[in-house]
Amino acid sequence: MDGSSTRKPSDPGIDGVLRDHKGIVQCMNRSIPVGIKDSNEAEPIAVIKALELSSTREECIGKRIIIESDSSIVINRIIKEYNRPWKFHVLFILASRFSSGLRLVKYSHIYFKGG
Repeated sequence: MDGSSTRKPSDPGIDGVLRDHKGIVQCMNRSIPVGIKDSNEAEPIAVIKALELSSTREECIGKRIIIESDSSIVINRIIKEYNRPWKFHVLFILASRFSSGLRLVKYSHIYFKGG
């Protein structure tokens, strides 16, 4: 999943692809609007949306899930609770709630391959 914003604050959207263990696309979301936010809030919302989609799809329940994001800040904040800004506290509670229905969630930082 990815959140994007061209300026702070703006009207960003989030995108994402859900793939199975073979890399086959199961679900694709393009430009889901998230309201007036900056990129620091759009990125965790994108991760939460990925967790929400995964936790509600029958084929994902009880499976290991890898959430990839090009935001090392978001991945770091999800993994290290002490590193979370208080203003995003509710977002991280949602992330925890959605991930609790999945067997194992691993978070991984990937480099953006823009073009």
